[in-house]
This record gives sequence, C-alpha cells and structure tokens, in this order.
Amino acid sequence: VYDEKLQLNPGAERMLSSVQAAGIKTLLVSGGFTFFTEKLKARLGLDRAYANTLEVDGAGLLTGSVLGDIVDGAAKAHWLRTWADELGVAPHATIAIGDGANDLPMMAVAGAGLAFNAKPTVRESARRSGCRSRKARPIRSNIVSDAATVRTAGSTPRAAAAMMKTACRRASRG
Repeated sequence: VYDEKLQLNPGAERMLSSVQAAGIKTLLVSGGFTFFTEKLKARLGLDRAYANTLEVDGAGLLTGSVLGDIVDGAAKAHWLRTWADELGVAPHATIAIGDGANDLPMMAVAGAGLAFNAKPTVRESARRSGCRSRKARPIRSNIVSDAATVRTAGSTPRAAAAMMKTACRRASRG
C-alpha cells in the first residue's frame, strides 16, 4: 500500500533537502497512521514524526482501535509546542505547513503558517491572515500548496524552499 498509494508531490524531496541543508529541523504531525509516517520520516530524513498508532493484537492483526489520543488539530498544536520547547525554540520561531482544517490550530501557534495545496477552509484562513507572523508583518501571502509539495503559486522547488527559509528567518525575529 505504501509504495503504490502514497505518492509525494513532484519536487517535495528536493524542497525538504534544501530546507534541511539550511539547518531547519523538520517535524511531521499527521492525523494519519504511524505505519505511513515512520516510512516517510525515514525516506525524507525528517527529524520527528507523530501520528496515530493502530493497535495490533498478539497475532499481528489490526484490532480496529487506535492507541493513545487521536492526533487532531489540538494535538498538532500540542506537538508543535512540545517539540519547539524540546529544541529550546519559541513557538513563534517555527513554521507550520498544512492543508486541512485540522492544521489550523498548529498553524496559529507557529510564527508562520503556510497553507499548501490547501482545502478551501485553510486557503480562506491564510488569505484572511495574509500569512502573517506573530508580529503581524507580512511574510508571504497567497502561498498555497501542500506539506509535501512545492507548487507554491507557480514556484519552483528552489523558490518554495527559499520562501520557507525566509519565513523561518522572519518568524525567528518575531
């Protein structure tokens, strides 16, 4: 299933490599399942990943239950704050990238929230906020793509990575 169904958008790996080369730490917080996020973490060299854990019985079969708390919008915001604290970084010095309504709480915590290949609710929220930093300085408006893509208002992967680096620098001054 992983190899057949989970496809990254074109340029995603190159964009992440550029961001990581600049020393930016990467965290994936997903409402999906650890089966997928752990594989993505290894493949993409992500620093950390959090997702829902499916329960497996003694025979190695899925029970249909999820272990622990469900990763929802509040959990995404919690994990961003927690990881920022572990790194000794203020939340306003982080960037959160999301595409769905459950990403909005996490994006609100971050110094810069970027809507990537976003669903209408997130696009509208990004437009209303102008993708502003905590100090309300414009960072970049009309950034619309997905956490694993580089289609940012017609930009190239290199331009997307540059936008993320710029947003991070501005947020860190926040």
